[in-house]
Amino acid sequence: MFFDVVLIERAEALTKQDIADILSVLPDGETFIPLEIEGDASSAMGYITDSAADRIDYLLDKDHFFYMFIQGILNDMDEENLLCVYDYEEVTDVDRPLRIMLTRDLPAAVARLNKPAIGTFTYTNTSSILVHEIDPWGEWVIASINGTEMQVCEITQAEKDDSASEDDVETGFYFGGMWVPFSQVMRL
Repeated sequence: MFFDVVLIERAEALTKQDIADILSVLPDGETFIPLEIEGDASSAMGYITDSAADRIDYLLDKDHFFYMFIQGILNDMDEENLLCVYDYEEVTDVDRPLRIMLTRDLPAAVARLNKPAIGTFTYTNTSSILVHEIDPWGEWVIASINGTEMQVCEITQAEKDDSASEDDVETGFYFGGMWVPFSQVMRL
């Protein structure tokens, strides 16, 4: 998995190991621009690919929407994503958003994205929703379709489809708009 922008949130400078970790998740054959975005209490430092900078017309300007987008994540813990992956949609082409990784611990974030599936919910003959991780406190799961585009999904309860009683509910999660009951997830 490669990213257009990789940033590590720190209060101090990046180490040589940090830079090696960042380069390992940036695409080969690209050139990069060093990047530092300051938040209220910390900074995010790393690299943006030249092609990504071109796609958003980025000029290292603090008034640029991209700078403010990252700054908003740094300054508000409610904006943080468990997977540390963000999509920046304000691009000059509509092909795809910029894929950003912003984390305090890059090796742990990359390891989480590479976790193998522990369960599967098959909904067509070629597609399955894979469960990669279940929160030990029962609040969320990390799931994907066939191992791509991982999402954090809230664990909730819903009425069983075949239930005559309103009290008959089952636990599961919504992946997009699809209900995935744990009772139908096969353990791998």
